[in-house]
Amino acid sequence: MPDNDPALVEKKHLAEPLPHFVVMVLPYDPETKKAALLWRGEGVRSAKNCMSAPSGLLEHGESFESGIVRELYEELGVAELPENCSFHTVYRSINGDGFDWVIGVWSLPVYGLAERVKNMEPDKHDAIVLADLRSFFSIDEFRRAQHQVVDGKLPDLPINFSPKLFPVLRRVATQLVDEIF
Repeated sequence: MPDNDPALVEKKHLAEPLPHFVVMVLPYDPETKKAALLWRGEGVRSAKNCMSAPSGLLEHGESFESGIVRELYEELGVAELPENCSFHTVYRSINGDGFDWVIGVWSLPVYGLAERVKNMEPDKHDAIVLADLRSFFSIDEFRRAQHQVVDGKLPDLPINFSPKLFPVLRRVATQLVDEIF
C-alpha cells in the first residue's frame, strides 16, 4: 500500500496516542417525535453492527456547529442550520477496537425529518431508522418498539448500541420528550 493511500493516511492519523473528538447529533422531528438513527454496518471503522446517531470526527479547526452540520449532511443528506442545536453531554469511549473517542452529543430539531433523510453512506450504514423518542426508556422497550426503516434494510441481528451510547441517548431523548410533549 503506498504511503499516500488515503486509508493508510487516516489510519496513521488515528493511531496518534490521543483521544479524537467526535461530534454526534440526534436529529429529531418535534411534530412526529421521532429521531433518526443509523445502523452501522461492516464498512465503518469502529462500533460495527449497532445503532448510532449520525457522528464523525471533528476536523482540524472546525467548529462544533460546522461539524454537526457536515455530519448531518454527509450521513443523512439533511441540510440544516445549527442555530437550534442543543448541547447535551460529552462522554469518552475506549472500546476494544483500538480507538479512543471523546464524543460530544447534540440534538437538532428537523421538521419533516422522515421525508428528508436519505442514506448517503450505504457502504457504511445499512439502514436509517426513525425511532420514537419515547421508546428510549429502556433497551428492552427500544427493541420491542416498531421503528420505521426509511432507507435500507436492518440486518438480521439483535438491535444493539455501542457501549455507553444507549444510556446517553436515553438521557437526551428523555430531555426532548419533556420539552416537546
